[in-house]
Amino acid sequence: MKLTAVHIHGNLRWQLDLGNLEGRRRRLYFNSEAEALQELKVRQDERRRFGTLLAAWPPRMRVQVGEACETLAKHGGTLHEAVELWIAKKHASHLTQDAFCLPVRGPDMGENTDATPAPALSVNAAVEEFLRAKALSGKSLRYLQQLKCSLGNFARAAGSKLVTAVTAREIEAWLAGQGWKPETRRGYLTDVRTLFTFCQRRGYCRDNPGLGVDKARREDKPPGIHTVDQVKAILDACLESDLDLARLLAVQYFAGLRPGEAQQLVEEEILMDAKLIEVKAAKSKSRRRRLVTINETLMAWLAIGGKLPLVNQVRRFRRVRKLAGVAWSHDVMRHTFATYHLASGRNPDATAHELGHGSTQMLYAHYRELVRPAEAERFWALRPPLRSGSAEAGVSYRDSA
Repeated sequence: MKLTAVHIHGNLRWQLDLGNLEGRRRRLYFNSEAEALQELKVRQDERRRFGTLLAAWPPRMRVQVGEACETLAKHGGTLHEAVELWIAKKHASHLTQDAFCLPVRGPDMGENTDATPAPALSVNAAVEEFLRAKALSGKSLRYLQQLKCSLGNFARAAGSKLVTAVTAREIEAWLAGQGWKPETRRGYLTDVRTLFTFCQRRGYCRDNPGLGVDKARREDKPPGIHTVDQVKAILDACLESDLDLARLLAVQYFAGLRPGEAQQLVEEEILMDAKLIEVKAAKSKSRRRRLVTINETLMAWLAIGGKLPLVNQVRRFRRVRKLAGVAWSHDVMRHTFATYHLASGRNPDATAHELGHGSTQMLYAHYRELVRPAEAERFWALRPPLRSGSAEAGVSYRDSA
């Protein structure tokens, strides 16, 4: 190891040359000599400590370790992974059926009569295979992104472990140590359970450790909605700067479309003559086609113009939110629609139908907030300002307060 002063782009830096490590020349750079000397001391201490350890090994052992590392590297593995695999297999040897030799199950989930052993699989590899299988099965992009987020986080914590070695206690500790809210922990646990169910079906493990973890208790709190004045502030900001965005938000506030559904909506799916919006199966979270009613309020907002879909949606949306000064929460526009739809005296089944739910259970569990009927009347009376020369009748947006 060698420490030298070098100039990089006119600035004095300190270079610590570590020599060849794993076939590559390694250099570290520091802003001060003190930092470089400290790192040099740490590296020298490590070399002395591990040099003493290696000196105690017989020559044959040192050769075997080197050859094993080279062989594993050719296949993308490490000595640590190989040792972990051996230990896990040793612990599983007392089982009647070795956890590493479970019979492979075919597409019909029946027993495979041949004795081909299922390969031992790491969590990283299982997550990759699981996501690939879900994508091939036609799951929505939003669901795949959700799985990639939750399981990617899990893989960062337990990726090198074999799926057969993961315990319920480890999953529980991972969930508890992230500072997540109860609802997030519930969702992530569901995804981990789904991953291990997939591994069970493919014969990679016998048990599902996720089932041994209790779900966090759901917080019983009302859904976040916007008041009538907040909706007006948002739409005011859109009318002043972005008519296309006003069109996008209107189909969410006044028809209850999910954000992902609204963002993929095209003009051909807004059937003004039939007073319906077609949500195609490929764009729906439930993967089922549905027709959503264009009520009088939404009809008035669609009539002022604008065009879907939007480009640069995120940037434009952030600008309007900042201009309006209104706080935002998850699915707030959809929650707002459901709340005011129910408060206006509509049949709960009709509200659930517009939202695309098969029953009212989801509606009452997640979407309903108490508002007075008078507020619901103000909400549905919201209209854009009548354009000059327009003969359209209706309640003026500005006069709805």
